[in-house]
Amino acid sequence: MTDASIWLAVASGGAIGALLRGLIYRWFIARSGPGELGLGRATLLVNLAGSFLLGVLLAVLNQLATTEPMRVFWLTGFCGSLTTFSAFCADAIRMAGTRPRGPLIQYLVAHIVLGLVLFTVGYSVAT
Repeated sequence: MTDASIWLAVASGGAIGALLRGLIYRWFIARSGPGELGLGRATLLVNLAGSFLLGVLLAVLNQLATTEPMRVFWLTGFCGSLTTFSAFCADAIRMAGTRPRGPLIQYLVAHIVLGLVLFTVGYSVAT
């Protein structure tokens, strides 16, 4: 196993995850318009789906005799680029400047609590 195989695995997994996230964002924008509501929902969807998928993949890869390139392809590359902490932060900061605060609190709770729950469920289902 060479460093090149690790970097190629991360890059190829990342390209696929980023493309999938882009497709999901485009789908939400096409259905809800170019406003911020669609983008916030798309961010929530990719982050929650990514949390669940990361839990499943981590459990499955721990059970299999996997190579390091396979692990970094799925965990670092694919899941890392599918999910987006930076968009979550941008959405939260934008929402913090508006009133009422209810939507911001719901958004934060949904990301953090549901993300942890879905990761745990995904991991439990796969073990």
